[in-house]
Amino acid sequence: MVNLDYINGYLKAMACLNAEPNHYCDYTVKLLDHKGHFTDTLAHHFQSIADEHGKFLDAQLWHIKPKQITVDEFIQQINKWFFKQSYSPTLHRENGMRGVSGFIDILSHLELNKCYLYEIETMPPMWYAIQWCDLLLVYQNNYYLIYFCLDD
Repeated sequence: MVNLDYINGYLKAMACLNAEPNHYCDYTVKLLDHKGHFTDTLAHHFQSIADEHGKFLDAQLWHIKPKQITVDEFIQQINKWFFKQSYSPTLHRENGMRGVSGFIDILSHLELNKCYLYEIETMPPMWYAIQWCDLLLVYQNNYYLIYFCLDD
């Protein structure tokens, strides 16, 4: 069973390590509401995000483009967001790899080599963040969205 609270706790700790007084990091994972095909599921998710006026915008305005990635590319993205940001902690390479492998270990119930992995490219129709990355893991007909962002 996937423990989202545990995964989010790990992500929160890594976000705190990357935060500074002049910027904010948010790293989360959530189980998306299943809406049939994964593109419909993603559309439902993105159109549920309100702009600064509380208005919900049509998913087509997000220009959602899922790009399938490998497990290695997935791990590279995790490493980038954990340790390659401008304010990331400076760790000995071995300790940094432990941080990434620790995260991969807590995802072990998802069996990454059996998942469909996607990086979700978007062009948001509103302010979303300075930098962001949305990763989708599809496992046993469940859709897990990992969201990384850096904002001020």
